[in-house]
Amino acid sequence: MCSRSLSLLAGRGRFLSILPASLVVVCLLQQSAGADILHLKSGGTVDIGWDYRTSGDRVIIQKEAGTIAIPLSDVDRIEKTQPKASPSPGRVQQVPQPAEEPQPEASQDLAPREILSRVLEEVLDFLGQIGSSGELTEEARQEGLALSEEWLQDVRAALEAEGGSEADLREVGEDLIRGLGELQKELQSGRLERGRDLKQAFQSMLDRIS
Repeated sequence: MCSRSLSLLAGRGRFLSILPASLVVVCLLQQSAGADILHLKSGGTVDIGWDYRTSGDRVIIQKEAGTIAIPLSDVDRIEKTQPKASPSPGRVQQVPQPAEEPQPEASQDLAPREILSRVLEEVLDFLGQIGSSGELTEEARQEGLALSEEWLQDVRAALEAEGGSEADLREVGEDLIRGLGELQKELQSGRLERGRDLKQAFQSMLDRIS
């Protein structure tokens, strides 16, 4: 609309006489950003592009609608900017993609021998926390019963897994199941009467598969 108004005033390519600064502000504020900025004493700013010059007491600005002149008496200052290069047509900006984090390797099930070794180590660790008197607190008794059930499940699963049928593993696994049954009986009584014997038996099983 501003270009149309300026064309009516001067016609394309004709020189306009001095225009009021208020009209120039209205018509030029819609131009693209990034050009030189003319600051008016009234407080307004005008995007004047880069095609302008000072002549006498005027600032001469070349626009599509024609040549515009602004009195220097209305101008406070001109702020210089650098022209910005236009992006090449048809080019699409490549957005860097975040690097893919390596996926953790799937955890592999422990081999039967490793399972039996782990169970035996945990059993020995539990027995090592019981005093020489064999007396059990209620907390220790309940903990031992819960752990022994987990150990039995792990041992049975190891013997049923591939590789669990090896002669030495099968023998140790069966001995371990019997030993855990004895341990449960002791725990249910509230006192480890055979705690030392059980500990030696479990240690012997661990040595056999190590």
